[in-house]
Amino acid sequence: MIRGSGLTALLMSVAVLGCGGGSDLNLRPVSGVLTWDGGDPIADASITFMPEDGGPSSTAKTDSDGSFELRTGTGASGAVVGKHKVVVTRPTEDTKINFNDPSSLQRAAAGRDGGQSGRSSPGGNTNTSDASIPAQYTKAAETPLNYDVTADGSHGSVSFVLQQS
Repeated sequence: MIRGSGLTALLMSVAVLGCGGGSDLNLRPVSGVLTWDGGDPIADASITFMPEDGGPSSTAKTDSDGSFELRTGTGASGAVVGKHKVVVTRPTEDTKINFNDPSSLQRAAAGRDGGQSGRSSPGGNTNTSDASIPAQYTKAAETPLNYDVTADGSHGSVSFVLQQS
């Protein structure tokens, strides 16, 4: 009799453990291209899908041709099913840090950069941006960009075109 109770408890434990974890996320692959209204790709931008009904955000950095593939913060590929606000950001001269300049690092750490430093990689190459992202695309409350990730995955590749202001 005790054996049966032990087996039942073991099976119930396995069933409960099997229901938890990251498998509960309803993710679908999302990839696409980010361009300016003139057709030029937007490289080195961060694009973030923020679910309107909660759940983890997904983000990606655009390649030189503006292409991206979303991942969650845990590294899982895709975005949760549902409606999303889409936010786009990219470092500007005001937020760039020269990693080879100790005073630039100190100003950035203190929030006093004032746009005086250029971002450099640890190797010293300055990474200048050709244009900053207009403010309307950088805030979830203001962005005109949205996207519905469908459960059937029929969305395919998405294309966002930003207006330069």
